[in-house]
Amino acid sequence: VSPSWMRTPFPEHGLVLLGLKQRIHLNSDRIYATGYSMGGHGSWTMAILVPDQLAGVMPIAGSLNLPQDDLLDNVLPNLANTHVFVAWGRGDNRMANGKVSPTGGIAGTNQRTTKRTDELGLPVVWREDPEAGHSDVVPPQEEVFKLFSYTREHYPRQISKTFRALHESSHYWLEADKWIGVALDGQGDIPVVLQPDENAGNPDDVDAAITRALQRRVARLEGTVDGQTITVQRKKIHSLTIWIGDGMIDWAQPINVKVGGRQVFNDRIEPDLLVCLLQAVRTYDFERLRWAGIRYETRRPGRIVTRRTKFPPMYSD
Repeated sequence: VSPSWMRTPFPEHGLVLLGLKQRIHLNSDRIYATGYSMGGHGSWTMAILVPDQLAGVMPIAGSLNLPQDDLLDNVLPNLANTHVFVAWGRGDNRMANGKVSPTGGIAGTNQRTTKRTDELGLPVVWREDPEAGHSDVVPPQEEVFKLFSYTREHYPRQISKTFRALHESSHYWLEADKWIGVALDGQGDIPVVLQPDENAGNPDDVDAAITRALQRRVARLEGTVDGQTITVQRKKIHSLTIWIGDGMIDWAQPINVKVGGRQVFNDRIEPDLLVCLLQAVRTYDFERLRWAGIRYETRRPGRIVTRRTKFPPMYSD
């Protein structure tokens, strides 16, 4: 199988935001993504790919389309700290040719996604208009104003990010630096293997096999901050950086960093103005400053980030 969703993407979403910040004086804590129809799909895409760059997201008459519905559980936790308001019409259930979609169209996809976000306890507000179709959805004014009242979180205590490429990995205070194994380079097909009790003639079995194949190809970073202890879990990532910002820790006390259940750092760390300035130049994010960092590589102790620590551009392809 060679679904386009899995091919290493050009980082246009991050590049657009970075380009805007470099040319316009923006408040990075109050950037919102919204759009109608295909713009709604695009808003969902930004919500999944760069949620830590957004204060809020409002897809209108659009849905989060993935190759398999079971992948929702992989990517929806990316939204745990981003406010999302979704509006659509119950009658938006047709395909481009006008025929009723066997999967329910945009309405059906949103109804299924609603169930999963509710079960995961995510900050997503859903509004289905029972009288609307595709072209006449009007978001309630009070919900729009409420969404635009939110500001972006800087350093949440618990974060999770599933991603397809290194340039998608940066998430609040975690950032991957090197992939384990073969990265998604967009070349060749992805092997799909049926289990012994599955049948190639059964569409459900094939869908399950495709889902497993795609899940094996994505990477993930998870982190929690509990007092002075920072715990990180990773999948398919060899090296990563843990960024320390305002309000995360007590700078006067040692911090304990654990990666994959193993203690990799236990010492004090101090704010470094030069590191902060270098990262501000790299990210153009002047509201969420990175005052210090710990670089971790597999089977090595964590090291404090200095001005000599190398980082790629934020959004290189």
